[in-house]
Order: sequence, then structure tokens, then C-alpha cells
Amino acid sequence: MPEEHPGAADAALLLLDTQQVAELLGVHTESVNRMRRRGEIPAYYLGHRMLRFHRDDVMKWLEKFRYQTPPPSRKRQAKETAADC
Repeated sequence: MPEEHPGAADAALLLLDTQQVAELLGVHTESVNRMRRRGEIPAYYLGHRMLRFHRDDVMKWLEKFRYQTPPPSRKRQAKETAADC
């Protein structure tokens, strides 16, 4: 019986194909391929044709686009406080 590498199953879960990345991001597979060709999302070739993306790389790329809600201005805060009264 072949001996499995420790953590091999966990590592395989971290590698996504183009379709899985597209589903994760909510975009078409061609959009993922375009981003890969532009070097926006790192990809790995396993063998000659098997293309995979590391989930952590995709999530790190996605984090760059997170919208941060700005803190309320003093004027807006005063209006909200007045409205609560």
C-alpha cells in the first residue's frame, strides 16, 4: 500500500482550479484567466497543463479590494445623535 505524505490531503484543499476560483470570486472563468495572464493572481502549473491557484494567494489578492467604511464625520455624527433624541 503506498504511503501518503502527511498533510497531502490538506494541501490539496488549498489548491483551486480556474472554475473554483471563478465561483469563489463570482466571476466568469475567462475573467480569472485574464487576471492570471496579467499577473494579478499567481498561478501554478502542476505538470505540463494542470493550472492551479493557491487559495491563500486568491484571498490575499481579494483583500486588496476590501472596502473600508470611513468613520462618521463630526457633522454626520451630530445629525445622527440629534435624530436619535
